[in-house]
Amino acid sequence: MLASELVVGDIVLLQAGDRVPADSILIEEMDMNVNQQYYFPDDSVHTVKQCSTGENHFENPDPILLAGSLIMSGSGKAVVCCVGSKTLRETELTKDEMKIGEEETPLMSKLSKLATVIGKWAYLCSAVAFTGFTLFFFMNILFGS
Repeated sequence: MLASELVVGDIVLLQAGDRVPADSILIEEMDMNVNQQYYFPDDSVHTVKQCSTGENHFENPDPILLAGSLIMSGSGKAVVCCVGSKTLRETELTKDEMKIGEEETPLMSKLSKLATVIGKWAYLCSAVAFTGFTLFFFMNILFGS
């Protein structure tokens, strides 16, 4: 589902490498660490997010996921609270401060490295195959019956 198709009340599934599509509240999580540097540039460490239940609310009252934050590890489910122009990113940040999408996520960098390696091997295999077929063709012409 695209971020533009979300409405308030939708449940989104999040896992490592995803960007949070809208302001949300965690309802289920498993070892979730979130990078919120777009909102808190002074924080260099990842924020641990946990669901807020009756037992742990006072120890960890931070179940809020802000739009554009990057899930660094873990997974979970969240209920969408704000979409579009009502998100914190849209209401609080100026156009110059919004740089989401310009940075490469860790998953994107790993995929680009993998694509480079696969591309180089594909060129090598095609060159070897072309050379082999060319030699076979000339040998068939010279020594064939």
